[in-house]
Parts: sequence; C-alpha cells; structure tokens
Amino acid sequence: MSKARFTEEFKIAAIKQVAKHGRPVAQIVLEVDDFGRDNASRYETVYWESELACEDNVRLVITEADAIVAGQARDLLADDNLYVQEFVPYRIDIDANFLNASERPSACQPPKFIATAVIQDKDGYSHVRAQPNAKSNVIEKLFDNEPFYTFEQKGNWWQVCTPTGQVGYLYHDRIRLQH
Repeated sequence: MSKARFTEEFKIAAIKQVAKHGRPVAQIVLEVDDFGRDNASRYETVYWESELACEDNVRLVITEADAIVAGQARDLLADDNLYVQEFVPYRIDIDANFLNASERPSACQPPKFIATAVIQDKDGYSHVRAQPNAKSNVIEKLFDNEPFYTFEQKGNWWQVCTPTGQVGYLYHDRIRLQH
C-alpha cells in the first residue's frame, strides 16, 4: 500500500491502491480543512514518501484540494495554487503567496514591525518565546518559509510578530530578513 507522510496538521480523506496498467498507483483525495491566512505558509511544501516511488510508472493524482482562505472556500486545483512535480520523492508545492501580502495581523503593523523575515534553522522550525531568554515559555512555533515581521535591533533576542499576531522573541541568528 502506498503511504504518504504530511505535516501532522494535514488530513487525508482517502488513499486508494489501483492497478498499475497505465493508471495511477495511488489516487489521493487531499483535503485541507483549515488553510487560513494564519498558517497557509506552513503547508507550502509537502513531501510524499512511498515504497512504490522508485517505479517509473508511479504517478500520484490529487483529485480534490479544497481550502478555507480568509473565510472563503477555495479550490486549490482550479486556482492553480497546487503544483505537482513528478520525481522521487514526489514533491507537492502549495503556493501560499496567493494570499494578500498586506493582510498582516493588527499587532504586526508598521511603524514598529517594518521588516518581513523567515527563520533560518537547520531543524526547520524555531520557537518564539514570551521573554528574551531560552528558558521563557514558547508562545508559538515558526516553520521554514513562514513569513513573520520584525525590525533590526541590537542584542541577541529580537522582538518579532508572528503571522497569527503573537508578539514574542527569537534569537537573532535564527532570523533572515527578506529584501
């Protein structure tokens, strides 16, 4: 049976095995129930893994990819926001950039938070802390390529504003400013 691995927040409605005679080996119905602006970029890149992926005739077909974006139902396939590249492992990119970039949470507005940034962490995520120290409570987790807002500061801990509007602190070497 073909297997797919997602970030834990993905929900799969159906994975079916079908015959290999020129037809897809795995037919996938992909449902994204909560793809709102607060966490859209977390789903930007998803990797599929399958023990069948090394076979030349394997092809994954996504038959449905719906999302709720800013409270509005969207069909990602019809909107051309879902891209499938057929190589091993299969990589499926969901373009989160169709959201309006000016839709920042109210806590993240200029003049204070003037720069957009992403994390640079080998683990693929970084913790946003309530206070500027490593023992402080984690208030949110940011993932690779998930934009957040900040400004250039002195010191080791920079104040940031997350896509959900949480204001906290990240260690400065985990921040890569976007230009």
